[in-house]
Amino acid sequence: MAFEVLYCFFILISISMFIFPTQSTSSNDIAKFPPHVSYIEKVNVSIYYETLCPGSAYIANDLLNALFKEHLHYIVNLRMVPWGNARVVGPHELFLCQHGPDECYLNTIHACALKAYTDQLEYLSFIWCTENGALDQKPAANTEAVWKYCCGLLGLDPKPIEACYDSGEGRKLELGYSDETNGLVPAKEYVPWVVVNQEHIEEANLVASICKAYKGIAKPVVCANIPPKKNPAPPVCYPHDINGALEAPLASEKISPTSEAPPRSGKISPATKAPPDSRKISPTTEALPGSGKISPATKATPGSRKTSPTTEAPPGSGKIGPATEAPPGSGKTSPVTKTPPDSRKISPATQAPPGSGKISPTTKAPPGSRKISPATEAQPGSEKISPATKAPPG
Repeated sequence: MAFEVLYCFFILISISMFIFPTQSTSSNDIAKFPPHVSYIEKVNVSIYYETLCPGSAYIANDLLNALFKEHLHYIVNLRMVPWGNARVVGPHELFLCQHGPDECYLNTIHACALKAYTDQLEYLSFIWCTENGALDQKPAANTEAVWKYCCGLLGLDPKPIEACYDSGEGRKLELGYSDETNGLVPAKEYVPWVVVNQEHIEEANLVASICKAYKGIAKPVVCANIPPKKNPAPPVCYPHDINGALEAPLASEKISPTSEAPPRSGKISPATKAPPDSRKISPTTEALPGSGKISPATKATPGSRKTSPTTEAPPGSGKIGPATEAPPGSGKTSPVTKTPPDSRKISPATQAPPGSGKISPTTKAPPGSRKISPATEAQPGSEKISPATKAPPG
């Protein structure tokens, strides 16, 4: 009901624009203001945010209240920048977002919505709805279902957003937002980051800061009745909360666990498919040719010098695991391994090769042996007979 009332109010304001045709607005200036407020007098407010940071939902709600309940939309030029702490990674400009791929997707959807909807109430309501809808889901919601539900709830057409996203236009918009966010002076420290007339302000003082920055004669009533007590500070998201992934510079070769790994990355997350020329493989990754290290469940590649216990040993390997067949020329075999020719040590259950100088208790002695074990048949020419052994002729 509250939304319908606000929307009707917006329609009335829109009609007033036809009564005073001398007033004009740009595509970015979506607030509909009365004729006594000039465009130059309006306060420029920019919000740098990311869609899955809890503080972004807070700021969207705060903006809706400040701009429409308190009628500050008359005096504000609002700009929303959905990028936040995200980064552009690698030569293919993949997006690395603080709260994972869902946030990258929803950031782009917001970029498309900002282009598709030129009404401040429409797109702020869309942002508020999608922020709260996505954040209320545990685990992460199906973000596509969330924003389409919000379109239906608010009576907005989803087709322009779909076309923008599918064509890649949303991605281009996001790259522009990346440049704008990274070019802030002073640099942002967290999100949401609020700038009023090119000066950063604390989110808790948003209404007071707008009223203070406005230099027009006629001010909204709320500016004369600002409570002296500050609002509670909203939650914010710092860059270093991304598991250290943002410590690397732009075009970093380090990828967070939930991000898509770019080609030629030097480090792969546990669930990421390794790209060509990677030198480190995660436990579930298929080993690459020339890799110097093989994970426990990985098939060894030719030329590998180390194999895991369940790995098939490659030719020329100098170390064999317990269940591995020893290659020719190997000097060491495991207990259940077939002994190669010329081995000098035989396991208890192994047949001794010719020329061996030591015979195990259950092994048949070869010709020329001088010592016979108790259960072994003596060979011709033997000089010592064990108690249970049949003496040879002579």
